[in-house]
Amino acid sequence: MGRKAVLEVCQACGGQARKINYTSSSKGKKYHYLKFVHANGIVHYCRQPGDGVSRSSITQAPKGSLFNALEEIVSLRLREKELRFGEIKSLLENSYGRPVVTATVYRNIKKLLKLDLMSKRTVNGTVLYGKKTGSPSGQEIKTTSMSIGFDFTHDETFVTMFVHIKNFGLGIIAGYNISLPMGDLNSLNQINLSAFDETKKITLHEENVLYSGSDRTGISITLNRPMRKSEERYLFLNYRYNFPNRPIQIVIPSDVDLLRINCEFEKGEDVKIKKRLSDGFREIEPVIIKRTGNDPGHIIFETEFENALRGDTIVISHSR
Repeated sequence: MGRKAVLEVCQACGGQARKINYTSSSKGKKYHYLKFVHANGIVHYCRQPGDGVSRSSITQAPKGSLFNALEEIVSLRLREKELRFGEIKSLLENSYGRPVVTATVYRNIKKLLKLDLMSKRTVNGTVLYGKKTGSPSGQEIKTTSMSIGFDFTHDETFVTMFVHIKNFGLGIIAGYNISLPMGDLNSLNQINLSAFDETKKITLHEENVLYSGSDRTGISITLNRPMRKSEERYLFLNYRYNFPNRPIQIVIPSDVDLLRINCEFEKGEDVKIKKRLSDGFREIEPVIIKRTGNDPGHIIFETEFENALRGDTIVISHSR
């Protein structure tokens, strides 16, 4: 069996890997393989032509990396119930797009167990795997920084949001919840909401609307790729809606180290911004207030809050 190894491009995923040529025998027949060993421990096997296998079936790439496919299974399928190893392996092969060696599945599950992203317990002699939940602080996601921009133009308000989030919990985070300052919303198409993470645009559906009241709507943003423990991610949202006759209220979805609010409006108008604490009564003025007017007909009002807590509400009063 040949064992000469060189660094080459993996025929399965296109990444750099150590290539190993080897031959196996079964029932008098010889089978030739290429084994690609990646630095992160993932192994791809590619059977060589000549044994009734076409080149197209050899070079067909799996659907993403095996480790990411396993993370998605943990996040989406192990959220409410535990599964046996065989069930996880079957789901993984369906997601990955090809058969996976049992030892490879064990190795990747072991990684998630070490990262405290999976749980393992034995019930009546059966080993069950589940999603590890909870965190020492009781909160999984923390918003490191958030910047919200309002452009009050004619009868519409244009909003842009940049959110920097970090996973402080033990489990994998698949989504992020946020409050929008308008109510009676049946579909996100009503406000032309677009969302992006660092991977690509996020597809939004009706089920992303969690609730909709008189003055606010809660939505969930499903990430293109789940966040691992201690991982950080940027989100970008933009939307527009009709100018409200009442103050804008934005509920803080999670603890925020630094919150910036920027408002652009025409001269002759006025904007007041305060942070209402979660008790619903006490209000705090922003740390920094800055007014600029580069455009002769417009004013930009910039404010900054430090250490906003989950449940606090930003109240923006805009008068014309």
